[in-house]
Amino acid sequence: MDSTIRPLMRPSTTATEWAGWPPAVRITVAIALFATLLLSIGVAQWLVLRRVVAHAWWWIVGTSLGWIAGLAAFFAVAPPLWQEGQPMPIALLVGVLAGALMAVAMATATGLTWLRLLKAQPRRRRPDEVAIA
Repeated sequence: MDSTIRPLMRPSTTATEWAGWPPAVRITVAIALFATLLLSIGVAQWLVLRRVVAHAWWWIVGTSLGWIAGLAAFFAVAPPLWQEGQPMPIALLVGVLAGALMAVAMATATGLTWLRLLKAQPRRRRPDEVAIA
């Protein structure tokens, strides 16, 4: 295999290498990689949100929970319904259904997080409001 392509296909092309690692090492590396992937999107968005939203760190929690819920929804539906050799329209329908459920789960988690963030914002006075002491 071309040496420029192999790094892009790391999990499948290196399975024989990491399969020989002790289980504790494999589990530790898997958890670290999963956590990095899970947090990366929320942290990147937090870098922008923290400038405009109080308590923006909740966004990292919300997006992580959204990804967990979305992936759980996808894998709860797709693997049981996808079968070897099934007609292409059925396979596409299963993929669309699983993807739609994933989107709903993620949108629900991030939407609820956003609502929580909005409610936590300090109330701003309108310019026409007069403070009465």
